[in-house]
Amino acid sequence: MEIVTEELLSLALLILKKAKIEKELRKTFKCLLKKMFSCCGLKNIENELVYLNEQIDKIQNKNKKMRTTSL
Repeated sequence: MEIVTEELLSLALLILKKAKIEKELRKTFKCLLKKMFSCCGLKNIENELVYLNEQIDKIQNKNKKMRTTSL
């Protein structure tokens, strides 16, 4: 039984390490995209994407509120 417990702990640690690496990778990718947009003079596109994301968030929040009030 001890072997199973050790293996489970090892697996849990590996999963945590993987999650940390994936989080850092996402940050790096986002940073790379931001730098690419600004370096290439594509700031307007970046601003448009930010605006679109904000509008999507507003619509999603509005839909959530409508669903919770209708229940």
